[in-house]
Amino acid sequence: MLLFKGKIAIFVKDNLLPNSIRAVFCVMMKNITNCEFEVYMLHSMLDLLSKDSLVMWLNYYGNQCLNVKYKVIHHNGYEVIRKICDGKEVSEHRLSTSKGQLLFTEYQENKKACELYEEGRKLWKKRYSEEIPLPDIDIIKERNPYRSDKFFEALKPTGEASYGTDFKTKLGMTVAQKVIISVLEQNNLPFKYQPTITVDGITRYADFVICVPWLYSCFPLEHFETGRVGNRRKSDSRCSVTINRYINEGMIPGIDFLITSNGNKRRFDAELFEKVLANFINQMSGIIMAEYNSGK
Repeated sequence: MLLFKGKIAIFVKDNLLPNSIRAVFCVMMKNITNCEFEVYMLHSMLDLLSKDSLVMWLNYYGNQCLNVKYKVIHHNGYEVIRKICDGKEVSEHRLSTSKGQLLFTEYQENKKACELYEEGRKLWKKRYSEEIPLPDIDIIKERNPYRSDKFFEALKPTGEASYGTDFKTKLGMTVAQKVIISVLEQNNLPFKYQPTITVDGITRYADFVICVPWLYSCFPLEHFETGRVGNRRKSDSRCSVTINRYINEGMIPGIDFLITSNGNKRRFDAELFEKVLANFINQMSGIIMAEYNSGK
């Protein structure tokens, strides 16, 4: 939930609040709270994925949950958690210990991965009659190291900047940046806010770097609030300078990095951004699979 321009913005999945009753909901909430409401209807990222993206999704989450199992049992008066890989027990710890808690966190992540895999499997079965392809993930991981998930994990914040939900409360962030963060969190896409990026000795600072876990890839996102200067908003000329810097480094807009913008009189549309984001990810997956199939 965000507050901007005197309105309270609420982000919900489209299946939870049908478009037909969106206006009625806003009027009802205004009568209850005496505040203006605006509702953004977000999809599940899974529903917006292309076939190539869905293949990668299923392989990524399938590898996490199909070969690894966890069990929480009572043993000798204690709660014990066990990790089992390929049918063999690899670790066991009391749940009350620090190692047990770490293993329990793994278990929760594994459970979420299994839920996402099952959602994807049902969607695949609904859309396609063929078996799910099994690409060699190790080959895919070896592609451009500067776009890998490991590269993303190593990125450091710029100055006092950090990443994640802490920045929802940071002064100086624009409304659009907060909307971007909300959409990324709704879709479980890790991101880093204003990280320092150094590639081949060249350092630059992106507004966001977004990781797509199931593609083992990440990409920069630059957001421009055109027509405004100051308070961290980029002017029109700054937009050109920033974009040209990427191009001069051999990066193509819309393929290697994503650009979003909004002006003084135009709100940043969360629903449109989600679709643009999904299209960009689908394009990434198409390139990855094309390279893989061609033997690169």
